[in-house]
Amino acid sequence: MRGAAGRLRTRKWGTIVLSSRLFASDDLLERIADGAPDRISQTQNRFDPAVGKVQAALLFWRPDLLPVHGADSEYGGETAAGVVQFKVEELGVVDPIPDVGPLTVQRLDAIAAAAEAPAPAAVRVRHDIWALQPTADSPWHPIVDAYERAVAALRNPNRTAPSRWDYQAALHGTPFATGDPLLANCQHGTWYFLPWHRIYLAHFERVLLDVIAGLDEVDDDTKATWALPYWNYHRPATAFLPHPFRAPQRPDGTPNHLHDPARTLVDTLIPPTSLDTAGWLDRNLPFSGPFDSQVNVTFGGERTLATHVAAGGTGQLERSPHNSVHNAVGGQMLNPAVAGRDPVFWLHHANVDRLWEVWRVTQGVGRDETRNAYLDEPFPFLELDGDIDPWHPSDVVDTGLRGYEYDDLSKPAPVFVLGVLQPEWVDALMGVFAPGPVGGPVPPVEPPAPLIGGGVGDAEAGAGAGEADGAGRPERRPQAEPLPEPQPRRIERIGALDRTLRLTGGESPTLEFRLEVPPPPPPGDLAEDADARAPEPPTRYFIRVEHLSVTRNSDRMYELYLDPDGEDPDAARFVATLPTFGAERADEPDSEHGLSFTFEITDIVEDLIANGTWNPSVARVTLRLGGEASERSPDPELSIGSIDIFAG
Repeated sequence: MRGAAGRLRTRKWGTIVLSSRLFASDDLLERIADGAPDRISQTQNRFDPAVGKVQAALLFWRPDLLPVHGADSEYGGETAAGVVQFKVEELGVVDPIPDVGPLTVQRLDAIAAAAEAPAPAAVRVRHDIWALQPTADSPWHPIVDAYERAVAALRNPNRTAPSRWDYQAALHGTPFATGDPLLANCQHGTWYFLPWHRIYLAHFERVLLDVIAGLDEVDDDTKATWALPYWNYHRPATAFLPHPFRAPQRPDGTPNHLHDPARTLVDTLIPPTSLDTAGWLDRNLPFSGPFDSQVNVTFGGERTLATHVAAGGTGQLERSPHNSVHNAVGGQMLNPAVAGRDPVFWLHHANVDRLWEVWRVTQGVGRDETRNAYLDEPFPFLELDGDIDPWHPSDVVDTGLRGYEYDDLSKPAPVFVLGVLQPEWVDALMGVFAPGPVGGPVPPVEPPAPLIGGGVGDAEAGAGAGEADGAGRPERRPQAEPLPEPQPRRIERIGALDRTLRLTGGESPTLEFRLEVPPPPPPGDLAEDADARAPEPPTRYFIRVEHLSVTRNSDRMYELYLDPDGEDPDAARFVATLPTFGAERADEPDSEHGLSFTFEITDIVEDLIANGTWNPSVARVTLRLGGEASERSPDPELSIGSIDIFAG
C-alpha cells in the first residue's frame, strides 16, 4: 500500500490507487500509473486537468523547476523539459522521452503525498541541568524556573489526577495500599525496569508541558522548547546536588518547591563509589538474561514477569548508578514508595534514561531487546484527556518517536579503572571541585563536547561528529555491528561464605574465601597425555551477593572490595556498592526475599595475576561502610544470606 510516504495501494481488481490528495481519483493519472497506453505529452492530453497536477508535484520536487510559466496547466516545452530533468535525476532514466509515463506518475504521487503529510512535531531536547546556568535576566535558567513553577502548580491540592504531584509520585509507589490498579507499578529488579521508567518519565513530561503551557510567568520560547532536564553527575564538578534544589527559598525569597529537607545529600560530593559504571560501560553485555541464573550479568535486567515487588534480576545500570544514587541522595529517595515525591527524582531518572541511550549507541549497538514478551507488555496510565491508555516497551525504544532527545550521548569517563579510583575523583574527594555555598554565585560548568558513539571498537569521530542537525538536536552516528559477547567455559562456584553475615554496628569485615581452583600449570610442564594435564585456569570470575535484607536502612552503603592480602587497604580493588534502595520492599512476602547482585571481576583478577598479587587458593573480600554516622545517616543494619565466588 502507498501511504503518506508514497506506498502503492491496489484495488481488489488489480489497478493502482494513487495516494496523494493531489493525484487521488484522477482517472487519467491512475490509468497511466497502472500501465495503460495513455501518456501526457506535447501531443497527447496537453491541456488535460491532470497537467496542472503534474506541474504542482514537480514543484514539490524542485520549487524552481518552472521559472517562466509555473503551473499553468499546459504541457508546453518548459514542462516537458522539467519532466526530462525529473526522469534523469530522480528516476535515473538515460535519454528519457519527454512525456509522463507510469514511473513518473507513481514517483510524483509519492513526492506529493510526502509534501502533504503534516510536519513532524518538533523534537524537544533534554539538557543537563548543570549546563542551564543563570542568565543576565534571571538568577535561574528559564527551563529550571519553569520546572519549579510547574512543581508548585502540581502541588495545588485542588488539582485533579493526573495533573497532581502526589498522584504522579504514587504511580511509582505508595507507602500504603490504595486499591487503584494504576498506582504503585514501578518495575525494579526486572527487564522492564528501563522501559517502565522511560514511559513514566514521558508521561510525567506530558503533564508538565500541559501545566507549563498555562503558566503566565513562563515565556513563549520556553514553553515551545521546554523539556525535562537531567542531572549528569558523572563529572567531579557536577556530582553535587544542583544548586536550585538546595535552598528552601527561591532567589526572590518565595518558597522553593524543588527543595526537600529530608535529603541527606545537600552540598557534599556523591561518593564516587555510587557512580561507578565499570559493570556495564565497557562490557559487551546482553540486554537481558534468564531469571535466577547464579552469574547472570545483564545490562537491563533478567527476564521476569512484570511485578512491583523487587524481582531480584537487577541489571547493571539499575544497580549503579540508579540504586546507588538513590541511596546517596537519601531522604525520600531512599524508599521506592515515596521516592517520586522528591523533585530531583525526575532528573536522576532522566539521566538513567540518557545512560540507556548512551549504551544503545556504544556498547549496546545491536543489543536492543527483541522478545515479544518484553516489547508487548502493557503498562496503563491515566492520560490528560481522562482515558486510560496502555503503553508498551515497544513504544519507547526510540526516544525520538516520543518527541525528545538528549543534548549529549557521550560516554562518561570511568570513575574506577580495574578497581582503582581515578585521579580526578581523588582530587574531588579532597575538595578540589567543591561548589560554592548555597545561594552564592554559581560558576558556569562547561559540559564535555558531545560525542555520539565513541565506544570501544568505534572508529575515531570525524569532523562534526555529534553536532546538532538543522532541528537543533543531536545527530546520531551510524551504528556498527555489535561486539561479540564473551562466554565462559563452564561456571562453577569456587568459594562461598558459609554463614549469614549480619552487620549492625558499622563494622567493615574482611572475609576469607578458600578457592577450589587449582593453580595453572607452569609453562612447558604439561603432560603429553591430555587427560593428565592440570585443569585450565578460569577465563572469567564473578562475585554473587544474595538475599541482602535490612532492619534499619540508611543512605550510607557498604562497598565491596577485592583485597589481595587483607592487610594494605590501599591495595584493595573496588568492585561495587551494595545499595539498599528498595530493600524494604524486597522483603515483602511475594518478593524474592532480599536484594541480590552479581558482579564480574574478571578484569581485576587478570590485573592482579599480571602483577603477581592474585592468590588462586585464597580470596579476600572486604566490606567497607561508606560515610560518617549521624542521626540522619545511621549505621545500617543488614544481613547478607550468601556471598559466592564463581569462575569458569
